[in-house]
Amino acid sequence: MGFLLLACSIFFSTFMVALFKEIERFQLNLLPVITLNYLVCAIWGISLSWDGLQQELNQDLPFLLLAALTGALFVANYLLMGITSRHFGLGVTAVIAKMALVLPVLFSIFYYGESFSWLKGVGIAMALAAIYLVNRRGSPREGEPSVKSFLWSIPALFVAAGVTDSVFKYYAQEYSTVPQSTYGMISFGAGFLICIPILGVALLRKKTRFQFKDLPGGIVLGSANFLSLLFFTKALAWFQGPVIFPLNHIGIVLLAGFTAILVYKERFTPANYLGVGLTVAAILLLLLS
Repeated sequence: MGFLLLACSIFFSTFMVALFKEIERFQLNLLPVITLNYLVCAIWGISLSWDGLQQELNQDLPFLLLAALTGALFVANYLLMGITSRHFGLGVTAVIAKMALVLPVLFSIFYYGESFSWLKGVGIAMALAAIYLVNRRGSPREGEPSVKSFLWSIPALFVAAGVTDSVFKYYAQEYSTVPQSTYGMISFGAGFLICIPILGVALLRKKTRFQFKDLPGGIVLGSANFLSLLFFTKALAWFQGPVIFPLNHIGIVLLAGFTAILVYKERFTPANYLGVGLTVAAILLLLLS
């Protein structure tokens, strides 16, 4: 049962990343879809755990500010994932997002004084090498647009995802009595509230627009987002942390890689394949050391 729950979490997490490719294919508007996504997540959460949510809303102000910060980081992550997947592919996006665990590892060492072993050092070095290798691109096909002007999105996604994971680490240490699902729901709600003024300004300045077809896109993305968290939270009851986190990260990287190659026909060079392999090894070293 535990492996089934984990497999469902991995599937929906990968499906969620792949949806950013579909947003491009169906020419949906990214910001309205992301905004609707967080509304759907909040509705899912409220409908399933309203009593627990009411209780946790009585938490102190620092906790609520932490949840609001997480919501803001969620928005930044999704915008950057949309840009990165559009211009660099599903495989690159998944690897960068998961390799960002280097930052919470460093945060744990410097902020909480956790020990620094040679395994962690090797894992960090392998992670950086994997990021370089997975972003090595072959010669572009004839007529293929240049992506050089979007290279900034890769380090930006790495930092945003890493800071988000570091905030989760802080939450786990300082607010361990608050259920992860409840914390996620409050963060989703904060993400929606943060998106509203951003979307409003973008619509007024005609930087984006809202189309009816954005509605099903937001519903599907939000449902996948919520279900990935729901299944992962339930799988936590069956595995210890040092086991489930490597399995989850590796599963998402590998499934995203296969999906990129088989479904979206993304081209992987030998360096890219080596980068994916190093990603798996780095995850194991960093999370098991």
